[in-house]
Amino acid sequence: MIHTPSAQANTQHADTDILIVGGGMIGAALCLSLRTLPWRVCIADARLPNDTMPPAPDTATPRSNDFDQRVSALALGTERWLAELGAWEPIPTERLGRYDQMQVWDAEGTAILDLSHHDADLSHLGHIVENRVVEAALWQCLNTWPELQRHLGSPAVDAQRNEHGHWVVRFKDGSQLSTRLLVMADGAQSPLRGMLGFTTREWDYLHHAIVATVSHEQPHNRTARQAFHRTGPLAFLPLPPSNTSSIVWSLVPDEAERFLSAAPEQQGRLLTQGLGHRLGDVAMASSVKRFPLRQRHAADYIMPGAVLVGDAAHSIHPLAGQGANIGLLDAQALAAQLRRAAEQRIPLEEPLLLRAYQRARKTDNLLTMAGMEFFQHLFTVDQPAVHWLRNNGMRWFGRCAPLRRTAVKTAAR
Repeated sequence: MIHTPSAQANTQHADTDILIVGGGMIGAALCLSLRTLPWRVCIADARLPNDTMPPAPDTATPRSNDFDQRVSALALGTERWLAELGAWEPIPTERLGRYDQMQVWDAEGTAILDLSHHDADLSHLGHIVENRVVEAALWQCLNTWPELQRHLGSPAVDAQRNEHGHWVVRFKDGSQLSTRLLVMADGAQSPLRGMLGFTTREWDYLHHAIVATVSHEQPHNRTARQAFHRTGPLAFLPLPPSNTSSIVWSLVPDEAERFLSAAPEQQGRLLTQGLGHRLGDVAMASSVKRFPLRQRHAADYIMPGAVLVGDAAHSIHPLAGQGANIGLLDAQALAAQLRRAAEQRIPLEEPLLLRAYQRARKTDNLLTMAGMEFFQHLFTVDQPAVHWLRNNGMRWFGRCAPLRRTAVKTAAR
């Protein structure tokens, strides 16, 4: 058991030691990881209590139309961390779409890259899981923590420093909370990020993400598939029924509008063609949602007494499905620094604490974002030389066992 640090400044003046604003997947996971530490922790979310842990779906006989369109590809490393927190076991196995392989190809070429868990001697690569199901599991665990402070049902509308150097967050319902450390996990459109003066570098991808649940004739065989088109990548992500997948199609706005305005039967035909008929005929099993894609990265993740995590710090193109994973890696890194502070009796006000978190995550996130940018541009260029390079490079990569192993281990981390 870790004992409360003895040298903590101004604790009597703050309502809580750590205030996490945002109770989604990243904020809830970070909060749960602090459960064994000595800090007074509060989690705030604009949703009401019943909304933070939605009713469990019917898990006995999941059908294609049971699945929510918002899913994440959680890598094996993420799964292991959630298991350590006790939040993996509550997820019903019927909601877990395990994937063992990844298949990637250029829709206008002939090369196919196949990556398997066997390439890196892993049990599997990860799972496709609905965001709401992961959040429900996390909140199920949080609700067994009696000392956890909660502020639910009202959004944050302002944050300012007080005379003690603590952040005071004001909420729409008129209440306020002071905290020694303010963590913003309130998403890509984080209102607090701008209020505190964090600057971001951002640009529009000029693409919209089309997401939906579909059924298909042939089983997916636990394989995540991605076809790169000039108009944008199309991903089929396996869900638990073997004939069901979640799709994410990144399209230029005109093509996205064309897809949305088509009848469901025509949408199914477009998806069948887009995947090259690899799973037979595709049929829509849910409504379609569209999200404009924009890359965003905070110039700094930290300022005195405040820190950004997850989409509040960065948002990237969904082509590799890494958004949730890198956000959860942020949460792990920050939790590790807070654990070190508790063990070494370092005050939360110590600037080096947050600097270490930023060093641990910023470079890695920038490299991931740069990689996504490279692949996004590589597959949208319509030039014979680039077309030749894409196909031959993919063939060479697929024949090189050490590269396949590295790629698989990176994807599963």
